[in-house]
Amino acid sequence: MRARLTKAILLVPVLAYTAFSAGPYLWTAMMSLRTTDEIYRSHYGLPIPAHWGKYYTAWTEFGYATYFKNSAIVAVVSVLLVTLLGAMAAFAFARRRYTFPMREPLFLLIFLSVMFPPQIMLLALFQILVQYRLFNTLTGLILVYVVTELPLTPERVWRRIQELREVGTWPR
Repeated sequence: MRARLTKAILLVPVLAYTAFSAGPYLWTAMMSLRTTDEIYRSHYGLPIPAHWGKYYTAWTEFGYATYFKNSAIVAVVSVLLVTLLGAMAAFAFARRRYTFPMREPLFLLIFLSVMFPPQIMLLALFQILVQYRLFNTLTGLILVYVVTELPLTPERVWRRIQELREVGTWPR
């Protein structure tokens, strides 16, 4: 009984914070179902009647279908590449029997690249994308995501492999 009461007491602030955090999202969703005149008349009014046709108009007339398709392509390809390349690199670095030239300096270089903020790379990255005609293309955007996230992935996977080794569930 006491454990149940403790859980309930701890759950109240979590639910309050969730409701507080969800407020702006709900308000934005409600405003998206109202016309501009209705929003000016009453900022916090309910969407009565709801104008669901605005979504169809945005999807067909303003190109949201293209934006959605492009976002899906970039997200899926970027995640697949980062996961695949990062896992392979982490596996090679984590296994002691795989020794290759410059293994330790390369591992240190990957860790050092994480130390610098991504804003340092912006100008150089922009120049490279323009030079190779990848600026304003899906391929260029995918490469930017992969290049900025890839140094973080081997380190995360490597930590997990080390944890599994300590527990004894990872083969040596």
